[in-house]
Amino acid sequence: MPDASPEPASKTDDNSSPIGGGNGPSLSHTSNPAPLRQLHGLSVNALTDAYLFTGDAKEHERLDDQHVALCLMIGGFFPTGAQSAVNSAVKVPENGPKPAILDLGTGSGAWAIGVAKQVPHADVVGLDLVPVNPSSELPPNCTFEVCDVNTALDRYSDKSFNVVHMRMMLQGIKDYATLFNQVSRILRPGGVLVVIEAVWTSFDANMVRIQAEKPTDPDNVHHKRCHCERVHEIIEELGKDTYKSVSNYSFFMPVGAWPTDLTERQAGELIGDSVIRAQTSIRPLLLNHGITGDELDRWAEGLQAEVKGNKVHQYIKIMVTWAVKVDN
Repeated sequence: MPDASPEPASKTDDNSSPIGGGNGPSLSHTSNPAPLRQLHGLSVNALTDAYLFTGDAKEHERLDDQHVALCLMIGGFFPTGAQSAVNSAVKVPENGPKPAILDLGTGSGAWAIGVAKQVPHADVVGLDLVPVNPSSELPPNCTFEVCDVNTALDRYSDKSFNVVHMRMMLQGIKDYATLFNQVSRILRPGGVLVVIEAVWTSFDANMVRIQAEKPTDPDNVHHKRCHCERVHEIIEELGKDTYKSVSNYSFFMPVGAWPTDLTERQAGELIGDSVIRAQTSIRPLLLNHGITGDELDRWAEGLQAEVKGNKVHQYIKIMVTWAVKVDN
């Protein structure tokens, strides 16, 4: 893992190479000009009920911190093990179309902007349910589109992208088989699919899953629905005639600034703050599921005391998967 702090967007070197080095920008955001609907007094996207996290500027700031923490832990914009395949996929072709990279569920846009700056010869497109509003000028090779990934991938023709990247967005997907079949369709031969997802539950200091105390308590609802730990199996089920290799690993992200390792402590502090702020981000979803505001307030107060006081050492399990499409 790297031992350097992430650089802000203004310090990213457009001529740096290969793709994936560095840790991307730290962006600030202005208010979102796009129409958002109000749900339980908070702003959420207006396109789907499948993803009911907030979609405002504060949420984008939280996602920026999450972005930096993940880049610290995996070694850059892409997993180290996928680096060679990604470099091959986006190299400048002697003949053929310009390299293109698609970021599904781009969130704050930090990942897409950082990659666009590192790979100026490739077009980078970020898709999300709400617009991205970076404080700095976008690279000329980076664009964003507002759409629902569940229904919008038909807009792209076969073999459109050299790399497709997905990170922390599967909880908003309605049909995994359809999604991964669509991604396979739009990937070019030799293209790379990268999926980074969290298991939506906590693990204790011994990296053992923390179970709900009572049958009535919420127990990793998102994890059960998303099958995040099975992503590599879902991709492998597409067959050897689709992907010539599928690789995966997992790591434990600390929640809070308690680790002794510098990189883990930096990442853990960012994720700890992100988890605290996520209590507001996820509030519309939980209220929609019938949990009372008083109960959510009580949870948030307890969580903040645990994380800020380093009273409980916890981890989030991150699943990392990448697959290389066949060459023909």
